[in-house]
Amino acid sequence: MNFKSFFTFALTFTLFFISCNNEPLDGEFIVDDPSLLDPSFRANLEGVTFIGETASAQTVQGITTITGIRSNNDIIVITISGTATGTYSLTTQGFATFGINVEPLAFSTANQGGAGQVVITEYSNELEKISGTFAFTATRPLLDDNGNPVLDGNGNPTFDTIVINQGEFTNIPLDSDGSVGGGDIDLSEFYADVDEVPFSAEGQNVNAIYIESNNVMTLEAVNNNRTIRIKIVNPEEGEFDLAAVSNLSSRATYSVVGEDPYTTEVIQGGSGTLTITAIDFFTKRISGTFEFVAG
Repeated sequence: MNFKSFFTFALTFTLFFISCNNEPLDGEFIVDDPSLLDPSFRANLEGVTFIGETASAQTVQGITTITGIRSNNDIIVITISGTATGTYSLTTQGFATFGINVEPLAFSTANQGGAGQVVITEYSNELEKISGTFAFTATRPLLDDNGNPVLDGNGNPTFDTIVINQGEFTNIPLDSDGSVGGGDIDLSEFYADVDEVPFSAEGQNVNAIYIESNNVMTLEAVNNNRTIRIKIVNPEEGEFDLAAVSNLSSRATYSVVGEDPYTTEVIQGGSGTLTITAIDFFTKRISGTFEFVAG
């Protein structure tokens, strides 16, 4: 399958969250001091209760990060580009990680096999607090002693998986610079020819996720039941080889719902290039062109 493609898009790194309703309390409660609202952060970690002994949230330039740390230094981090209540996907418009002090990578919903949602039920600059719920599946590539991917019998990379659900954070202290997340996502545009069949997406159907800790960006565009996803390692202006020799390489995939994805992995006969013509981490904009062959 050949892809000769062109895209330009201006993206914001946004997410969606899972909602839940709290049981109403009888009577009238007035709390003038936000410090009197006890914060809590908890989740079910594959049958083990994760209780964050410390929890915090911060918004900088429209990007909100929520962190819970338990006594053994296990860390759950949810990063969203948004400053409002709502439901966000943790694969196409945001990401979550379960960070342990384990090398080389934390579990992440941005990796292959990752999934999840999070809901912001309250976001208040006035009260300086944030609340919500979440659930996600995160993965990390298995590596051998030399740092190379561990492959299965078909030569595909293998992953370790962790499932976190029933997550809830309540009255987490929020430190905000007052910015509003988003940017104008309606400007986002993505276009490609897939075997001479047009593929186009815009607005909410085009997303970019940047994971600063790994210096990896994922671009994703959805057209009905078709998805093009491009992973860029160390994104900057210039040309990138999309012929992936390992899970740590830049790559592209084309998938149709219900079918196995096409990939630019070398072992699948894949090849291709992507050229970033403009990238601005401050305004959260990226533009460029690409073409690839996927098997």
